Amino acid sequence: MSWFFVIASGVLNIGWLVSLRQTAGFHRLIPLGGMALFGLSSTYCLSRAMLLMPASVAFVVYTALTVAGSLAFDVIVLRQSFGSARIGFIVLIVIGILGLQSLAPAAPR
Repeated sequence: MSWFFVIASGVLNIGWLVSLRQTAGFHRLIPLGGMALFGLSSTYCLSRAMLLMPASVAFVVYTALTVAGSLAFDVIVLRQSFGSARIGFIVLIVIGILGLQSLAPAAPR
């Protein structure tokens, strides 16, 4: 269940970033509601994940999902370039996540 919460928090944080972009410097009010909803939901899910796994692992996964997801949004929706260097750095992030997960102690039951 901890992985569900940390993945949900990362995906919700991507929604928060997209909503933040849509506010146009806080000049558009409707995206502010989405920003608040996504931000609070993301924070709630991350806090639940941290109850079930080490905080460092939860935060690294949350951050990595946000970075990878926002990059995917930029490439797919905004049509930004996606070169081999970006792919390499995303692979390094994934390797770091797997390494931290393998070193994390088992969660208490």
